[in-house]
Amino acid sequence: MFPFRLKGFKCENTRQYPRLPAAWPMKCRVVEPRPGAEVLLSTEDVSAGGTAVLVRDPIPAGSRLAVEIHVPPLNRTISTGAEVVRCLPKPREGFEVGLRFREISAQDREDLEGVIEQFFSPSERTRQRGIYWRQIN
Repeated sequence: MFPFRLKGFKCENTRQYPRLPAAWPMKCRVVEPRPGAEVLLSTEDVSAGGTAVLVRDPIPAGSRLAVEIHVPPLNRTISTGAEVVRCLPKPREGFEVGLRFREISAQDREDLEGVIEQFFSPSERTRQRGIYWRQIN
């Protein structure tokens, strides 16, 4: 990741994997800080490093979740731990939650990356890895 300064903000590139817009079935359950009920959702987009989902109620950044995503092109479910990295309000839709996969097996990550990358050209994969930035402290 390459930190830089722009107009008083220190930023870094946070994307390592291309993101595929995909509505794949998903189950998640908050594990920490307060265990919660299992919720059925669908992904908004997916990468080998994480996913974004829409939820009705906010989930605080830093929360840990147990996640199961059914990956139709693989015809199987991937189970992993995840961390909430952002929770942004979406008017009339609830909240968009960004999840970073934390306990995904190397094989599952490789399989997921292979499925997603087959949808993109090499130039599109490179473009996606280089343009998403966030403010850091």
